[in-house]
This record gives sequence, C-alpha cells and structure tokens, in this order.
Amino acid sequence: MPVEFIGMIATKDQSETRLSRGPIIDKEFTRRFVRAHEDAGFDRVLIGYASSHPDGTQVAAYAASHSERLGFLVAHRPGFVAPTLASTSAAAQGVKIPANLGVKINNPAGAASYPITSQTFIVVNKDLCKAGIPGGESAAKGVVKFIVYGLGEGQSILSQADYAALPAAILAKSKAAAAALECNGSPLGG
Repeated sequence: MPVEFIGMIATKDQSETRLSRGPIIDKEFTRRFVRAHEDAGFDRVLIGYASSHPDGTQVAAYAASHSERLGFLVAHRPGFVAPTLASTSAAAQGVKIPANLGVKINNPAGAASYPITSQTFIVVNKDLCKAGIPGGESAAKGVVKFIVYGLGEGQSILSQADYAALPAAILAKSKAAAAALECNGSPLGG
C-alpha cells in the first residue's frame, strides 16, 4: 500500500503561540506555504474549516494556481453550527438547573446550539462573612455589588468580551441566589 503525505495550508502566519496580525488572507504567505509542501514532496494538503477562516474552496482555488501537482482536501461541516455567542446561548436554553446552579451542558439539543459550550462560574458561600471574607461586611457588600452588576447591567456588555448572555431561566435563578447572600446571617441586599 502506498504512503501519502498530507499537509495543511493556512492563509496567514499565526499559531497558538503567535498572534494573528494583518489580513485574514496573506496571499504571499499562502503561496509560500503551497510551494513549501510541494518542494517537500507532500502529495496533498488539507484546507481546514472554522467560522473564522476564509472559504476553503476559494483558498483551494488560489493554492492550486500556485501548485504543479498537489492535491487539495477541503474540509466542510454539513450541519455545522458556528461557535457564535447566539449558538452558545442557545445551547443553554432548556438546561435543567440544579439548586447549586452548577450547570453542565453536554451535547445540547437544538439545531442552533453549539455542541461544545462551557460555563464560567463565580463560587461564593451563602454567608460571605462566616466564610471569612477578608474585609468583612464591606468587602462582602462589594462582592454582592459585583455579582448583581454581572447579572444585571453587565449582561448587556458581555458580547464585547466574547461571553454569551445567560438564558432567562439561569439568570432568574442566579439573581435569586445573589439576593439570598448574607453577612453573619443578615441579608446583603443582592
């Protein structure tokens, strides 16, 4: 059985360790990437798929115009749901919410739900002062103020930091939990 060498093509010089700079398609970089694979003896190259990447068929057409013999594999995702803020929020719709608000979303239902969604939590004791919060009641009130902001006005700016807003059911239970926060048995006004 023959062995094939398959590489991959990117359209700009970036990685997990190098920040993305410049246009999404650097034609000269892409051309050099194609030539490097061809010169190294690769048989084919994969053009990956992601919501933030240029269309793979267009990249393949451009790459093929700079290759003499490479084959091209264009990844595609039928029924693919892009990882947008809306699809992340959709994934949390209808999730059963336990009393401790420890939501886990695994393979959510719904065609518009992104399948790989994680949550960010703030964990606090119900009675912050009995838990030994440094700064006592004043600090406890500051924590509650921060949480109330995040569950209220802060929901409107989450997208600026690439966070999805909480679905109504989770938001309501979170607000109720914040309202029940105490300092030495006295409500903190959350």
